[in-house]
Amino acid sequence: MANGVFTKGLKAGFTLYIDIARSLREQLLTVATDNNVTRVHDVLINEQMQTLTLLERTWLSHALHVEAELYLEAQVDHLQQLLHIRSIMLGVFLALLVVCYLVVYDPLVVAMDAHLKTVRGLLVVVPAEVAQTTPSMRKLLMTSADR
Repeated sequence: MANGVFTKGLKAGFTLYIDIARSLREQLLTVATDNNVTRVHDVLINEQMQTLTLLERTWLSHALHVEAELYLEAQVDHLQQLLHIRSIMLGVFLALLVVCYLVVYDPLVVAMDAHLKTVRGLLVVVPAEVAQTTPSMRKLLMTSADR
């Protein structure tokens, strides 16, 4: 495994595996035309075949499991950070909503309620027919209603 599998990572291991498999295929294709089983057997028990088997059965499968676990941990960490950021954004939005209610909406409702009570009070004191016939009263009611 001095060909860089441990120092260069999983991709190097798979590249080595594929290169060895291609080399073995070429060797098998050259001896496949012979009827000599000993040559085929020699190719199947040589050092490259043992390395290929060792890579397949132990190192690459374990490396895939480790790589998958690392990837899963990275994804979970990323999702937790995203969830934390979204929670902060929700908190800021709700805080701004409460501030807008207290600063903008509530004073408008209180002011409208005060104007409405003023207009109702005027209508109770002065009958509607009299208020509509008197120009100054009608102007006062209309300006109070417009606010």
